[in-house]
Amino acid sequence: MKNLYSNITNRQLFLYFALICPAIKMFILPASFTYYAGNDGYLGVIFQCVVDLLVFLSIYYFIKNANANFFDTLSSILSKPVAKFIYFFYAIFFAIKCFIPLFESILLCHEVLYESSHSFMYFIPIFLVLFYASLTGFNGLFRVVEIVYPFVLIASFGLAFLSFPSANFENLLPVMQFGANPILLSVGRHLGWFGDFAVLLLLTDNVDLKEKGANKIILGYALGCFSIILFFVCAIAIFGATTNTQLFMLSKISKYSVVFSDLGRIDFIFIAILFLATMIYCLIACSSSVKCLHVIFKVDAKLLALIVVGTLLIGSMLFVHKPFSILSFIEDYSLYIFLPLQYILPLLLPIFLAIGKDKRKGKLGNAIGKDNKEIKTQREIKTLSLEGKKEACK
Repeated sequence: MKNLYSNITNRQLFLYFALICPAIKMFILPASFTYYAGNDGYLGVIFQCVVDLLVFLSIYYFIKNANANFFDTLSSILSKPVAKFIYFFYAIFFAIKCFIPLFESILLCHEVLYESSHSFMYFIPIFLVLFYASLTGFNGLFRVVEIVYPFVLIASFGLAFLSFPSANFENLLPVMQFGANPILLSVGRHLGWFGDFAVLLLLTDNVDLKEKGANKIILGYALGCFSIILFFVCAIAIFGATTNTQLFMLSKISKYSVVFSDLGRIDFIFIAILFLATMIYCLIACSSSVKCLHVIFKVDAKLLALIVVGTLLIGSMLFVHKPFSILSFIEDYSLYIFLPLQYILPLLLPIFLAIGKDKRKGKLGNAIGKDNKEIKTQREIKTLSLEGKKEACK
């Protein structure tokens, strides 16, 4: 499967972080975030984006200086069984990262687009596409990002254009009325919606992150952060204290625009495009989960894709009629599910590199010492043989 995960360009990563990743944060997240942080929800997003950039710098340092990919590095430092154990949890991690936006998209369609019909059969084709995409690898998926980015860009500007006239920015005041604790609580409960750089751990030997490439990715993520912060600010400015009750913000943030009186709900076109961007994010996350399992078990990728997609399908069918029970569960255990693999381990990568270099130096020193001993022994043998010949001549 290695050929399926190569040739990811910096331009594709720029577009992915700038346009695709923000889309998954526009469904239920604004309402859920402001439920805990109030009108300071956007400050929590800013804090989260800064932390994610620190994670990227750590991953970038690893990719730039490592002589092996992520799995091989873990194997050399922690042993191969431990590396497989970690990768198994990464497979679960990426499956959950796929499930969250996928499930929210299904809920959005149920509540907004298919109000008169709640049949789950409408979403079966999505899971078929998930299965197929898990077998094509990252190469094709990131090319799709290049194809759809103009439409996503237009949709983002379109929603912003429709939303701004209704915003009352006095709703953002007062700032941090209750201190930082509500903001940090909200951040801790919503880690699963962030941490977008985790996918780079699986691409450590498939991308060429030179300095210009790293700057391009940072710029892309900064633009993505700006767009989602702007979305949060507009949502709070429009809905004020009722923001936490607007569960499907993507379909509501622009509904007060006067444009609709003449043209109807044209924002549904933009919503459909952002829905497509969310599906691309889900495809990449699902493919990441399958790749982790393939590294561990080395079995047919079709079987692994069937297991992952089947689990996502069953989970979605079980909880589609009681959605907030599963989303609340993910929020309650967010620190345990996402913190170790999304932040702690990536931030430890420079330390792993240092340990790996020390080990290699130690092995090199032992090898040199062994060679010196062999040379010394050969010299002693030659000296003894010469002395023996001299005595024989005498």
